[in-house]
Amino acid sequence: MLMDNLIPLIVSLAAFLAIAWLARTVASGRREVNQLRSQLQQLSAQLAEQGMELDGLCAAGVHLDRHLIDQGGRLRDCAERLATLQSQESANSPYHAAIEMIRKGAEAAEVAQQLGISLSEAELLVRLHRMG
Repeated sequence: MLMDNLIPLIVSLAAFLAIAWLARTVASGRREVNQLRSQLQQLSAQLAEQGMELDGLCAAGVHLDRHLIDQGGRLRDCAERLATLQSQESANSPYHAAIEMIRKGAEAAEVAQQLGISLSEAELLVRLHRMG
Protein backbone atom coordinates (compact mmCIF):
# COMPACT_ATOMS: atom_id res chain seq x y z
CA MET A 1 0.00 0.00 0.00
CA LEU A 2 2.83 2.33 0.79
CA MET A 3 4.24 1.43 -2.56
CA ASP A 4 1.00 2.31 -4.25
CA ASN A 5 1.08 5.79 -2.71
CA LEU A 6 4.78 6.22 -3.32
CA ILE A 7 4.69 5.81 -7.12
CA PRO A 8 2.22 8.68 -7.75
CA LEU A 9 4.22 10.80 -5.33
CA ILE A 10 7.46 10.08 -7.20
CA VAL A 11 5.74 10.75 -10.54
CA SER A 12 4.33 14.03 -9.17
CA LEU A 13 7.75 15.02 -7.80
CA ALA A 14 9.42 14.19 -11.12
CA ALA A 15 6.80 16.20 -12.99
CA PHE A 16 7.26 19.11 -10.58
CA LEU A 17 11.05 18.99 -11.02
CA ALA A 18 10.68 18.80 -14.80
CA ILE A 19 8.32 21.77 -14.80
CA ALA A 20 10.66 23.73 -12.48
CA TRP A 21 13.61 22.91 -14.72
CA LEU A 22 11.65 23.97 -17.82
CA ALA A 23 10.54 27.20 -16.13
CA ARG A 24 14.14 27.99 -15.18
CA THR A 25 15.33 27.16 -18.71
CA VAL A 26 12.62 29.36 -20.25
CA ALA A 27 13.49 32.22 -17.87
CA SER A 28 17.18 31.85 -18.74
CA GLY A 29 16.30 31.78 -22.45
CA ARG A 30 14.23 34.94 -22.06
CA ARG A 31 17.13 36.69 -20.36
CA GLU A 32 19.42 35.66 -23.21
CA VAL A 33 16.87 36.80 -25.80
CA ASN A 34 16.56 40.16 -24.01
CA GLN A 35 20.36 40.52 -23.90
CA LEU A 36 20.59 39.64 -27.60
CA ARG A 37 17.85 42.18 -28.41
CA SER A 38 19.76 44.83 -26.50
CA GLN A 39 22.98 43.96 -28.33
CA LEU A 40 21.12 43.99 -31.64
CA GLN A 41 19.76 47.47 -30.90
CA GLN A 42 23.25 48.71 -30.01
CA LEU A 43 24.74 47.19 -33.15
CA SER A 44 21.94 48.62 -35.27
CA ALA A 45 22.59 52.08 -33.83
CA GLN A 46 26.34 51.72 -34.47
CA LEU A 47 25.67 50.54 -38.01
CA ALA A 48 23.39 53.50 -38.68
CA GLU A 49 26.05 55.88 -37.31
CA GLN A 50 28.75 54.29 -39.44
CA GLY A 51 26.45 54.50 -42.46
CA MET A 52 26.06 58.23 -41.90
CA GLU A 53 29.84 58.59 -41.53
CA LEU A 54 30.34 56.64 -44.75
CA ASP A 55 27.83 58.88 -46.53
CA GLY A 56 29.81 61.90 -45.32
CA LEU A 57 33.09 60.40 -46.49
CA CYS A 58 31.59 59.60 -49.90
CA ALA A 59 30.33 63.16 -50.25
CA ALA A 60 33.75 64.51 -49.27
CA GLY A 61 35.38 62.16 -51.78
CA VAL A 62 33.12 63.40 -54.57
CA HIS A 63 33.88 67.00 -53.60
CA LEU A 64 37.62 66.27 -53.56
CA ASP A 65 37.41 64.53 -56.94
CA ARG A 66 35.66 67.55 -58.46
CA HIS A 67 38.25 69.85 -56.90
CA LEU A 68 41.12 67.76 -58.30
CA ILE A 69 39.54 67.75 -61.76
CA ASP A 70 39.21 71.54 -61.57
CA GLN A 71 42.80 71.94 -60.39
CA GLY A 72 44.01 69.59 -63.14
CA GLY A 73 42.30 71.80 -65.71
CA ARG A 74 43.88 74.88 -64.23
CA LEU A 75 47.29 73.19 -64.23
CA ARG A 76 46.91 72.27 -67.92
CA ASP A 77 45.96 75.87 -68.70
CA CYS A 78 49.03 77.14 -66.85
CA ALA A 79 51.30 74.65 -68.63
CA GLU A 80 49.90 75.72 -72.01
CA ARG A 81 50.37 79.40 -71.17
CA LEU A 82 53.93 78.74 -70.00
CA ALA A 83 54.75 76.85 -73.19
CA THR A 84 53.30 79.69 -75.26
CA LEU A 85 55.28 82.30 -73.34
CA GLN A 86 58.48 80.27 -73.62
CA SER A 87 58.09 79.85 -77.36
CA GLN A 88 57.29 83.55 -77.77
CA GLU A 89 60.27 84.49 -75.63
CA SER A 90 62.67 82.27 -77.54
CA ALA A 91 61.27 83.42 -80.91
CA ASN A 92 61.67 87.09 -79.90
CA SER A 93 65.10 86.59 -78.40
CA PRO A 94 68.05 87.95 -80.36
CA TYR A 95 69.86 84.76 -79.45
CA HIS A 96 67.28 82.65 -81.25
CA ALA A 97 67.70 84.77 -84.34
CA ALA A 98 71.51 84.60 -83.93
CA ILE A 99 71.41 80.81 -83.76
CA GLU A 100 69.32 80.70 -86.93
CA MET A 101 71.77 83.02 -88.71
CA ILE A 102 74.77 80.96 -87.54
CA ARG A 103 73.15 77.73 -88.73
CA LYS A 104 72.73 79.36 -92.13
CA GLY A 105 76.46 80.22 -92.19
CA ALA A 106 76.65 83.82 -90.91
CA GLU A 107 79.87 84.96 -89.24
CA ALA A 108 80.06 86.29 -85.66
CA ALA A 109 80.70 89.91 -86.72
CA GLU A 110 77.66 89.91 -89.02
CA VAL A 111 75.45 88.43 -86.30
CA ALA A 112 76.66 90.94 -83.70
CA GLN A 113 76.11 93.88 -86.04
CA GLN A 114 72.62 92.87 -87.24
CA LEU A 115 71.20 91.78 -83.90
CA GLY A 116 72.87 94.25 -81.56
CA ILE A 117 74.65 91.70 -79.39
CA SER A 118 78.30 91.84 -78.42
CA LEU A 119 80.94 90.27 -80.64
CA SER A 120 82.03 87.93 -77.84
CA GLU A 121 78.42 86.69 -77.43
CA ALA A 122 78.18 86.12 -81.17
CA GLU A 123 81.54 84.28 -81.22
CA LEU A 124 80.38 82.05 -78.36
CA LEU A 125 77.16 81.24 -80.17
CA VAL A 126 79.16 80.42 -83.31
CA ARG A 127 81.36 78.00 -81.32
CA LEU A 128 78.38 76.36 -79.69
CA HIS A 129 76.12 76.02 -82.69
CA ARG A 130 78.53 75.22 -85.45
CA MET A 131 79.84 72.29 -83.38
CA GLY A 132 76.40 70.82 -82.81
